[in-house]
Amino acid sequence: SSYTSYDNIKNPLNFKSWWNTLISSTDAPYHIRVQIYEAALSHLPASYKLWYNYLNESRTYIKQFSLKDPRYDVINNLHERALLYMCKMPRIWLDYIDFLIYQYKITQTRKTFDNALKALPITQHEKIWKEYIEWIKGIDCPKTVMKVFQRYLKLNQDAKEDFFYFMVELKEFNCACKLIIEILNDDMFYSKKGK
Repeated sequence: SSYTSYDNIKNPLNFKSWWNTLISSTDAPYHIRVQIYEAALSHLPASYKLWYNYLNESRTYIKQFSLKDPRYDVINNLHERALLYMCKMPRIWLDYIDFLIYQYKITQTRKTFDNALKALPITQHEKIWKEYIEWIKGIDCPKTVMKVFQRYLKLNQDAKEDFFYFMVELKEFNCACKLIIEILNDDMFYSKKGK
């Protein structure tokens, strides 16, 4: 075979040895690449670069198959495993969330957004919320939408106006009325839309 065997790595705690093996094995079939990544991560489980590339390759590989393929669950579990080590990395969370959205897994997507918000420091939350609100607007489940938006308002009062218009769009008039009353009673409120 044209790719380098990883059995003869002299110092398995050296990242560069694994990385060179992966680079020299670019043409290897996916299952061989998996073996190399798994061996490398057994020695270096906290390597962002290994996890990031392994997950990326795995998502690219699986997307050639039908969404009904059980291997999607294997790749989802791989992301869950990665997050045991990479829970402070917003990029890993967001890539996983995008992958779940691609699979139309609504409950799992919502739970993963929530888990990301629990795991990440508050300084990273805005990145997650931006995607969360975008996604929630596209799902057909008004109760979930309202719950998520109400949580977001605790963090960002400026979104109240957007939430109001969105509730009107969903014909959730009770919620919209409560919001408009809150807005009218708030002397500090400034409309972003110039209303």
